[in-house]
Amino acid sequence: MYIYKYIVDKNGKNIEVYYLNGDCNLTGKEFIELLNKEPVLFDGAMGTELYKKGIFINKCYDELNLTNPDLVRQVHREYKKSGVDVLETNTFGANRAKLSRFQLQDKLYEINYEGAKLAREIAGDILLVAGSVGPLRIQMEPRWVIFRGKKHERCLGSR
Repeated sequence: MYIYKYIVDKNGKNIEVYYLNGDCNLTGKEFIELLNKEPVLFDGAMGTELYKKGIFINKCYDELNLTNPDLVRQVHREYKKSGVDVLETNTFGANRAKLSRFQLQDKLYEINYEGAKLAREIAGDILLVAGSVGPLRIQMEPRWVIFRGKKHERCLGSR
């Protein structure tokens, strides 16, 4: 994947434009520029692929980052081979609220860390990696204090 990288002078004029291949540490602004220039193809549903491989819905898919990382790598490799530009981490349900259903809330950090590490390992220097964040699936009212105090700590975790 080729990414346009601009160097601008202090007056905002382009000094140099070049293609950057292999450095997939983009700023938010650089990512938006990339989206404006060309389509960016993300991978598909990790959970669907894991289910097709025999992991049933009563299992915590995010825990596979710890218990079966080779299977997660295999799905990432298949998406890479299909031609995607971005791999998403296997962390869609890796929040404290969902992990607590499987008594895994104490592994919140490890599951998310390994999910990112596995995706980055397969992406190498060629693909971008995006964190996959799913819904909490719990009622949180009032909405304007969701990210304050104990609700933030309980749902998102802190480390």
